[in-house]
Amino acid sequence: MSNGTFVIGAAVDTGNAVTEENEGNNATSSGLAVYPPEDKLAAAGLSFSPSQPLPGTPVTLTATVRNGDGVANGFEYAFGTNAPAAGPLLTVRMANGRPVVETPEPDAAAAPYVDVRVLGSTNLVDWDLPVCPAADTTGKPADRAWHEPDGVRPERAFFKLEAELK
Repeated sequence: MSNGTFVIGAAVDTGNAVTEENEGNNATSSGLAVYPPEDKLAAAGLSFSPSQPLPGTPVTLTATVRNGDGVANGFEYAFGTNAPAAGPLLTVRMANGRPVVETPEPDAAAAPYVDVRVLGSTNLVDWDLPVCPAADTTGKPADRAWHEPDGVRPERAFFKLEAELK
């Protein structure tokens, strides 16, 4: 659909086949304004570490997606001052000899209003891989949360953040 104002309508008994007391109320319409998309989301900073991994070496893929409209999105609200000014909100890294999913620690003041979850998948279709707080948090920065698959660690796993206002 292109930009502009469109009239959308609905009509019944257009042939006046049904005898009615008022034939003048069989149609209605309303205007619908379609605006151009605003450049509110910006993606940048795709990087790999290590840049030339050997087979079997864990790789950290990092990308940054930011809301550029000046209004806090769910993540910015949920993480408050723990959200990095630049850089990713979710990073998979090696810690204590095992991979962990690192996110900013949610702001306790926002907890009653927004729910943040780390979701896991083994196939990028079904986000049903259970994820829990990491058991070993030795060396974890105070403003970060570490997560890991609950139970057996799969050979391949994908993770994403989800924020929902309560």
